Amino acid sequence: MDDQRLTVLQRLMDVAMQRQQVHAANLANQNTPGYKARAVAFEDAFNQALDEHGLDSAMRVDAEVYQPLASQSDPDGNDVSSEREVAALAKNKLLYDTYVQMARGKMRLINTAISAAPGG
Repeated sequence: MDDQRLTVLQRLMDVAMQRQQVHAANLANQNTPGYKARAVAFEDAFNQALDEHGLDSAMRVDAEVYQPLASQSDPDGNDVSSEREVAALAKNKLLYDTYVQMARGKMRLINTAISAAPGG
């Protein structure tokens, strides 16, 4: 059964996983001289494509890994802030958990709809 909402939730979960990997890599490199933190951009481009061209176009939007420009560097050139990365990971986990709960709820509705009625 193809359900667009589940497809969108799966895409959002995939991007959340990619974002988790990027922030984890930032934390792993917080002591690497010259390392520049990276971030993931997705939602704005996804929403713009959705608004302007519809779901099919939005589903073709790729997440972009980029280096934020407004980061303050340490004397060694590293600009990773462990506090910022931990906060970003916590926010991302909350989003991912929300997407999972929404997908589970949708699956429960689908399972209820296709199962035999009680006493039937």
